[in-house]
Amino acid sequence: IGRGGGASLWGTNEVWVTDNAFTGNTASISRSGAGGGLLLLNTSDCRLRENDFEGNSAVVSGEGHGGGLCIWSEPRNSDTVIDANFFLSNHAAAELGGPDQSDGGACYVDTYGLDFTNNVVAGNSADLSGGVYLPFAQDGVVTNNTLVGNSDAAILIDQYNVTPMIVTNNIIVSHTVGISVAQG
Repeated sequence: IGRGGGASLWGTNEVWVTDNAFTGNTASISRSGAGGGLLLLNTSDCRLRENDFEGNSAVVSGEGHGGGLCIWSEPRNSDTVIDANFFLSNHAAAELGGPDQSDGGACYVDTYGLDFTNNVVAGNSADLSGGVYLPFAQDGVVTNNTLVGNSDAAILIDQYNVTPMIVTNNIIVSHTVGISVAQG
């Protein structure tokens, strides 16, 4: 499994990732990859602000999670702020439609206490939610973002979310599905 093509932070607390460019990175060539640009694994109190994620891939061929950014852990990450970032032309898998499913072209976010605000998410791709995939994100806010031309859904809130997610005041343009909430 490839993890964090540009950078990978594991088991960290109170991390600030600010004013960086994650460009043209790949987490894995085949099989499985997570976080083409950046992977945060088992983290808490993280702040990602004013970063550029462009042209990253979680995996070239296979199962990919989070082409630009992947936040993933067991137990769940907590208190994550993703604010004023650009996610442009990232791919959960460079080759879509294969036997393995890819998700979260721009972001795959699995966390408690998410603030996803003031971001631009455009031209990203995945088999499932080219924009922002929130499989387990809970007690979160997704607000004041611009999402344009991502494959599949702009925002997918999956069935595993058991606490409220607030999605408000976002601009969503040119998607097959704008916001999708799976039932569970």
